[in-house]
Amino acid sequence: GGVGLDVTNPEPLPRGHPLFAHPQSVITPHVAARTYTGLRNMFGVVDPVLSALELPRPRYPEPRVGQP
Repeated sequence: GGVGLDVTNPEPLPRGHPLFAHPQSVITPHVAARTYTGLRNMFGVVDPVLSALELPRPRYPEPRVGQP
């Protein structure tokens, strides 16, 4: 068996970490999402979030002086 890692803990792995020398390991620098589909899926949430942030803020009753 082998291992392919895109995310490690800690990140980045320190120099000389044993995984770098393991003959059945492939370690990438946290770039697995850098594909067309991955980026499209990540950026697909931007517009809905921005739209939600642009909604009018709820109007709460203003506290009266002397009341909590």
